[in-house]
Amino acid sequence: MACCRAATLAARGNWPGDYQQGSLRQRLRQIRLDVAYAAQQGLSWQVVLDAVRQQGQRIWQALSVADRQRFLRHLRHYWDVHRYRVAPQVAEVLEARQRTGSLQVQAAGLLSISGEGETLCLTLARGGGVQTLSVDHLILTTGPAHRALTDSQPFYRTSPAAA
Repeated sequence: MACCRAATLAARGNWPGDYQQGSLRQRLRQIRLDVAYAAQQGLSWQVVLDAVRQQGQRIWQALSVADRQRFLRHLRHYWDVHRYRVAPQVAEVLEARQRTGSLQVQAAGLLSISGEGETLCLTLARGGGVQTLSVDHLILTTGPAHRALTDSQPFYRTSPAAA
């Protein structure tokens, strides 16, 4: 009965998980179990994370100071990656562009940008080495603090990509 109820509620976008009790480790374990269970039911991990997001403030307030510090130190990056998602329509366009090769997604440190006519020459720190790329466009995906980062770094404000 619980299986069917969970699947029905999740299909309506209402995952029944409750993550307001326990230590950070216990909550994370339950979230991982629920993601696996959702997958067994043919549901995506997003339904579970949506439930976590709805409970986010109450979860945070109930965590000990030590668990809050642990979260910020070890899990914040993963939370931000999974919490901030693009709209499905945008995801479809991005996936199509990746399939055709007109979009490359790369994780790298941006060392320098220079302009060459209509293209940008990027110097990237990647995998312990340095790589140079010529591109038509550059999209910085620095996360929720994007504006604070770009405003604090003259390099980003004065680069050809900022225009």
